[in-house]
Amino acid sequence: MAVCFDRGERGGNLQGLHTPPTSEIMTRREAAQYMRTSVRYLEDLAREGGGPIFAKLGAGRRAPVRYRRADVDAWIARNLVTNTSDVKRGEAWKNNHLATACQEG
Repeated sequence: MAVCFDRGERGGNLQGLHTPPTSEIMTRREAAQYMRTSVRYLEDLAREGGGPIFAKLGAGRRAPVRYRRADVDAWIARNLVTNTSDVKRGEAWKNNHLATACQEG
């Protein structure tokens, strides 16, 4: 099993070691690790729209956020392309937004 450094949700100081996420429910840090991207990128997607759907557990800026592994996998699948010409800037967000709207009703 791989061991990774834990820099905290916002990339702060090293706080210890942890293993890659195995749960169906992931924190933002775990989701970023699973996607091999930064927490900042997921924060930007959450603020601007277009990223994987997530649950915000409470109100306010500091409320915990959780991602379901299936939703992250579905978002990745919706954003697959065969080359960089397949997607114009903003097109992936539009496709994701429409797919999410269709799922909601």
